[in-house]
Amino acid sequence: MRKFSYAVGLFSVVFLLAFGFYASYRFFSGGSPRSMETESSMEPEFEIREDEGMVTVYTEDGELYETTEILYASLPEKVRDRIREGYVIRGKQRLYGFLENYSS
Repeated sequence: MRKFSYAVGLFSVVFLLAFGFYASYRFFSGGSPRSMETESSMEPEFEIREDEGMVTVYTEDGELYETTEILYASLPEKVRDRIREGYVIRGKQRLYGFLENYSS
């Protein structure tokens, strides 16, 4: 019976420690899912456009961000359709991933 009591006590201590760590992370360090949404919404947006047969990148403010040497005509038809409709990419990593995929 004593072993059972020790096991229950040990389990209770481990459970309380784990709950304490979880609660401190969740409530005091901003680890809630809502804070993750705001972080991703803070990433800049870029619009991919076609200018004079070349692919160009504009910021969400409409300023020219980057001129590429990617030929618009060399892109797959689905990508060209998305660009015509207004292709917006959120975040620099995704932007550079897109550009890397379609550059020569």
